[in-house]
Amino acid sequence: MERPTSQFLPFSWCAYLLILVLATAPVEAQDTAERVVATLVGRQAVLPCDHDGGAGNVSLIMWTKGSNIITQVALQNDVTFVEPWGPFASRLTLTDDINLQVDNTRLEDEGHYQCTVTLSPTNRQGVAEVHLYVYAQPEAPVITGRLDRDNVDPDGMVPPGMNLTLICSSSGGTPPANLTWYRQGKEVVDVVSYHDNSTGDDVTSVSELLVQLTEDDDMDVMTCTSWGPEPIRRRSTSITLRVGFYDPQQQTMRYVSWSLIGGGVSGALIVLLILVVIASTTGKSSDRRPRTSGELSLQMIY
Repeated sequence: MERPTSQFLPFSWCAYLLILVLATAPVEAQDTAERVVATLVGRQAVLPCDHDGGAGNVSLIMWTKGSNIITQVALQNDVTFVEPWGPFASRLTLTDDINLQVDNTRLEDEGHYQCTVTLSPTNRQGVAEVHLYVYAQPEAPVITGRLDRDNVDPDGMVPPGMNLTLICSSSGGTPPANLTWYRQGKEVVDVVSYHDNSTGDDVTSVSELLVQLTEDDDMDVMTCTSWGPEPIRRRSTSITLRVGFYDPQQQTMRYVSWSLIGGGVSGALIVLLILVVIASTTGKSSDRRPRTSGELSLQMIY
């Protein structure tokens, strides 16, 4: 009686096939740390493909943004290159055969990118995650002034005792600019800041500072600085407070600093006059020296 033929492969063959499958099948990429790259509109950005695939020869490189393939290069035999799509046309190149370079960046280029490489001969895959931030440089701050409901020149003369509102604004930034006030080089924190998009165009950052003017405030330098995340540059605008009062004799407004300078000049002139008188008196006294016997004899002969 014949023994029934087994419908299963011997154990040794099963183990061999299992090892072969594990060695040749692509390996799922593990979670990798996301790299962050930031640039300004119009500049160049290089996205590094620091993949986690380990050692090996790269045979295939694929860059995606979201779910879209933006470029793909096969490095085996003849090089096969997939042209960039849509808004990336003619603005993408590969550096070091693996990193993605984006020229003349736009706001819409911002987003999550993924680099996937296939390594030979194992067909192991490596993945790199990169997030690109594209910022727009905000305009330089502009400082205006307001007394009650009237707009005034912030550099103009204001009588002491008035409440002057200084308004700093900056537009065109992405994200909207942060604004910081400084008085005589020291940061002022008691301000009101908000974003204004009433014009329907770019969002404008606004920061208001209330100054209760006294005579001591004359010639104080007020500075507003706009700033944001790197590589946005810090930009500053300054004005000088001028506190004045009404001079009934001259029938005009006079700056406080002028009065102080005038008083100082008058005092200096008085001190100078006293010194001149003292010097003159000292000079005359020095000329009255005692005469010698020889001088007396000559006078007697003549």
